[in-house]
Amino acid sequence: MMGRFPSLPSAAFIVILLGMARFGHAEVAYHVFAGSSVGASDNPTSQPDATAHSAAGFVTAQGRLELGHIGRLTQEQIAYAIMATSWTGNTQSSVLAQTLSLSSDIEASPAARITLRGSAALMQLSMLDATSTTNPQTVGPRPAGDQKFLSLSADEAFSWQLGGSWSIAQSLDGGMYRPLGSDQGSGSNKSLILGAAISHLWQRDSGGLRGRLGAIATNNTQAGQLTTAGQPTTAGQATTAARDGQFAQLESTWRHEWTAELTHELAAGVLFLRTDHVHVFPTESAAILWRRVGREVGLRAEQSVGDSIYVATVYQRSLVGLNIALPLDRYELLQFLAAADLESDSASALANGAGGTAKVFATHLGLRWMPGHLFTYGLDYTFRDQRASAVSSAVGASPFASFRRQLVVFTVEAQYPARF
Repeated sequence: MMGRFPSLPSAAFIVILLGMARFGHAEVAYHVFAGSSVGASDNPTSQPDATAHSAAGFVTAQGRLELGHIGRLTQEQIAYAIMATSWTGNTQSSVLAQTLSLSSDIEASPAARITLRGSAALMQLSMLDATSTTNPQTVGPRPAGDQKFLSLSADEAFSWQLGGSWSIAQSLDGGMYRPLGSDQGSGSNKSLILGAAISHLWQRDSGGLRGRLGAIATNNTQAGQLTTAGQPTTAGQATTAARDGQFAQLESTWRHEWTAELTHELAAGVLFLRTDHVHVFPTESAAILWRRVGREVGLRAEQSVGDSIYVATVYQRSLVGLNIALPLDRYELLQFLAAADLESDSASALANGAGGTAKVFATHLGLRWMPGHLFTYGLDYTFRDQRASAVSSAVGASPFASFRRQLVVFTVEAQYPARF
């Protein structure tokens, strides 16, 4: 599944519809996916450490429909996915997750490309790792609990090649996260991030500048919560003060191709982070990637700014991550996938005087078996351990929570027509 739902939906929809209405060469294709999975978790509803919870199993039924259109200069796709989940051995009710996504790739000129993507999702936080339409390795801090939510987002990207050696790229990402349910009060989290980059390509090297401007805001009003002092609040009282934050990041980059399979990238720069006042930090990152047909190993480390629409804050992030994809047989029908990320997050004093830190370890192990072109079998294990520090301020609340969760899922999926 692709993309995010537009924060500015009209532009994406208009471009997609115009592309679909284009005369001349065109090709329309569709794909239908259907499947089921069984799984278990030791913390089904992602409850905080202080809350009692017990293991439970679940069964899902899921389906996805993709419709694509390929024109002379455009390519569009619309996709809808639904997954129903029934839990066993737990008082948790049944869950229904739905996702709608749109995308449009436009060839504005022989050297310029425009991409528009959008999606809307209606699901629960505890099902993020078990939903096939969501990346199971969502890095970064996440709220505890089993909150139902609606998320909308949109991505726009533009790339332009100049004379074969220079390239310019620009992106704009917007998102909205809204908890649902009367016990959660009302409000939503919003984010907007603008990115730009310019680079020059030599025979085996490329270098340039890249930057980001971003902002996150929340206006939540919650009921029945506890303050950081441990006192209950009055229903309807605003307990989550503004966590509005903005950041600006500028980096120089260098990428070197050692061989056709091995590359590395280095970046360094400066970060301006504004919450209660402006903080200035250095940023740096290093990544190495080995890639061969059917095989990939990547290692990265960085110190930069993080942003989470779920916890509605921007924060300093130190991260080390490893990704592996390897075939286990000579015909590449059985594939092993692994990802592990360890990060330390620090929210500088927010506008309400609260801050806090969190350490997150998340890992994902998976097997994919495709004995033919019709069926796919998958076995996945995910583990998340999120440890948040206590907040010393008696005003406001920390954006981070502490919880631990393991999840095992076995999935069978069929598609029609088969993809070769």
